[in-house]
Amino acid sequence: IGIRAAVIVALVLSGTQMIDFTKPEKVESKPTLASQPVIKDGKINWADFSPFRVGLEHKRQRPVFMDYTADWCLNCKTNEKAFIETEAVRKALVETDILPMVADWTNEDEDITKWLEKLGRTGIPAYVVYYPNGEYDLLPEVITEKMILDMLDRANTKYPLANYRSMEEACAAN
Repeated sequence: IGIRAAVIVALVLSGTQMIDFTKPEKVESKPTLASQPVIKDGKINWADFSPFRVGLEHKRQRPVFMDYTADWCLNCKTNEKAFIETEAVRKALVETDILPMVADWTNEDEDITKWLEKLGRTGIPAYVVYYPNGEYDLLPEVITEKMILDMLDRANTKYPLANYRSMEEACAAN
């Protein structure tokens, strides 16, 4: 038994030497300023989380639909398949041109954590529409497709597509 235990300990110790336990460095991705379609290849075309981009879209008078999610979040993945990535939600996003943005919390990004805390949330999933006036519409953690459609409809009523500014107007606005 002593030899087996020594072999197991040696294997475990050598295995931990091969695993990188350091937190990955955050890579700043530059948001694209070009207008992008909200649907691409039949799926929602999620913009990557960017506080700068949210601010820019708000200057355009365009709401942002934020999906706070992570690869390891089973509820998030279930909601995405059952209630978010649906024909009705895609149609609503096309009709309203509300920007879909994903806040990927897989590596517990500090900026995303701060944004969640501002919503009064300590975890995910979280689904919210941010309005240009600084207000937001937050859904509960348990959602339905109808809840998302109603939220997008409210956003479209407050900030209709016809009133969105161009990217050039937004960049010029201070």
